[in-house]
Amino acid sequence: MAFDYWAVRLLPDVFAITTFGVGVIVADPRTGEAKSTFRDVRPLLHAHQNRDALVGQLSAFIEEVQQESKDRPRFPKYLDGVAENRMNEVRVEARKTIAAESIESALSLLYSTLVCSDGLTAEAGL
Repeated sequence: MAFDYWAVRLLPDVFAITTFGVGVIVADPRTGEAKSTFRDVRPLLHAHQNRDALVGQLSAFIEEVQQESKDRPRFPKYLDGVAENRMNEVRVEARKTIAAESIESALSLLYSTLVCSDGLTAEAGL
């Protein structure tokens, strides 16, 4: 089956080229079901001067995603709009497609490939 997905990155300094993969959102275009997982970014930002603000921005984005996901038919368009228009520290990549057996397997594969495979637990999910 084919699933849509959006990778989420954190850009801690707009003047640097460093970004961190921090999450993945996967949606089933047939049913509208969506799932996500985000990593705990605090270890990544342990010495960053704006750590608390960045963690707060990501947390606010996760809450926004959870709220918007309740409107299943509109949710992919919401994420497409965020990917196209939001250019702050939390960035959403353009929609892509992955073939997988289930939404859970797509989420697991994408998270381990695009975000991390170091065993850090997810911070939140849909």
